[in-house]
Amino acid sequence: MQRNAGKQEFVYKCACVIDQIAQKYSYDDFVEAATAARYQSLGGERGGLFRDPPQTRELAKRFTQVQGEAMKRCDVPR
Repeated sequence: MQRNAGKQEFVYKCACVIDQIAQKYSYDDFVEAATAARYQSLGGERGGLFRDPPQTRELAKRFTQVQGEAMKRCDVPR
């Protein structure tokens, strides 16, 4: 909501996005995928854990796609 001027309508749109993502991931898988996606740009040696392994990159890429599709479906601007 903060990114969208705090408009009340985004409470429902953001809830829609969460529901869409929840259809694709169990909670544990969501935590793993969201963490991988969030820390892809982390610099230094610690960031290598999230950038370097091919399966982690793939996990982050898929999560970003699922999130983008959910945002599009729920009409949330990027």
